[in-house]
Amino acid sequence: MMKDQFGNYVVQKVLETCDDQQRELILSRVKVHLNALKKYTYGKHIVARVEKLVAAGGKFPHPTSFIEKNCCLFL
Repeated sequence: MMKDQFGNYVVQKVLETCDDQQRELILSRVKVHLNALKKYTYGKHIVARVEKLVAAGGKFPHPTSFIEKNCCLFL
């Protein structure tokens, strides 16, 4: 599913919307396959999303907090 043209979007959305415990479980399973996923066009999207998630400390920033921190960029 992570290599599929549309399935990768499903995986990304699940990572965004699931709770912390579910996210940790999914990430533990996905991290094993990151090097292989880099070779696939659509797998690269998952790799980028996981890297973004890890850089954010394991949590996706809430959209409201992003807007509050970057409000001047929108003006």
